[in-house]
Amino acid sequence: MSEPICALLIEDEPQIPRVLRHPLAAAGFALQVAETVEDGLAQIAALRPAIVLLDLGLGAGDGKDVIKGAREWSDVPIIVLSSSAPMISSASPSPSASCWRA
Repeated sequence: MSEPICALLIEDEPQIPRVLRHPLAAAGFALQVAETVEDGLAQIAALRPAIVLLDLGLGAGDGKDVIKGAREWSDVPIIVLSSSAPMISSASPSPSASCWRA
């Protein structure tokens, strides 16, 4: 069996990692969790995850700061998880970025 792929979830709500952990594990990902902007940026640097799942509405900071900070030195794919479409569109790093709202 192959080694799991590192996925980093930056989310301050504890129920979200519980919901995502099993389906991501079934797809071959090992989920790591950060709860703040600072911890998220530190874990991106330390873990070098294959993908980042990011909540824009972090209680102690703005998820857009993670995108701005990470883009200074990393090209890791970032998937934004948010319940607010206006927040998603304002965080798009380029005109070619695509966003969907569930």
